[in-house]
Amino acid sequence: MTSHTAEMKGYFLLYAYQKARLWGTFDVLNSVLAEMKGRFGIVEVLESRLAEMKGGFGFLAARAGEMKGIHRVANDADERYELYRGVGAEPDPDTEAPWETFASLPHETAALDEWEFYYFILRKRNKFGVVSKNISSWMIVTHDEGAFANSPSAPDVILAVAGANGKMVVDAYYAYPKDGDDQATNWAVWFTSNGVNPDGNATPTYNETIIKADGVAKLHWESSEFGDGTTLKVLVRVRRFVVGEGWYPSDNATIYTVIADVDGPPTPDVKIALEKFAQLTALDEFYDEM
Repeated sequence: MTSHTAEMKGYFLLYAYQKARLWGTFDVLNSVLAEMKGRFGIVEVLESRLAEMKGGFGFLAARAGEMKGIHRVANDADERYELYRGVGAEPDPDTEAPWETFASLPHETAALDEWEFYYFILRKRNKFGVVSKNISSWMIVTHDEGAFANSPSAPDVILAVAGANGKMVVDAYYAYPKDGDDQATNWAVWFTSNGVNPDGNATPTYNETIIKADGVAKLHWESSEFGDGTTLKVLVRVRRFVVGEGWYPSDNATIYTVIADVDGPPTPDVKIALEKFAQLTALDEFYDEM
């Protein structure tokens, strides 16, 4: 019995040893499993990052879509000058098509009608299709040979009022020194009594030679008498006569309207005040140019 007991003790010891080894193995397995769980956590983090990246790609794709709508493509064929023309009034480049387009300067336009006021605006369009936004115009007048001419400036003061007995009374002032060699030589008055606007291209109702003495030319004109309530209209310009060429009028186009008044008193006379104002204006502008 003693021999078997000792043998059995040896088995128990072996069993205990093997059991200890197994427990150690389980510990290793637990450690590995814990480590793997940690790695699974890393995978979860990676999946989260991937989801974020997908969102980022979606954001970039959305921005790329927007950029497709706002980019410009250069086209050398689009680069050009655009000339806008107005007849008797300034053109509107924002609502009107160009009168002519061309690739370079200088440029010769098509023929223009004689004795007409033309206003021009020149803009530049680049190869991206973007056009300049300048709005300043320049005016020219053509005579019957098609050449260009410089007209005198408009009168500085024009006053049209209802006078006594159904008349229209007009006073105007023109500071001629500022126009230098292009000074006007005559007053021109276009007048109607039928409610229709006067035509500045027609023969004037009244023409008077400008008298030059003190730097300010003066015009005083009265219409004939009309019935009470008659609509009277007037256009007053100065113009320059060139021998062999003809008339060059100022470009002002304001038409003054009054209603004839037979019964009422005439409009108070402000001629003296206007005269002093016109003289001062003429002198100021004259000295500014010296």
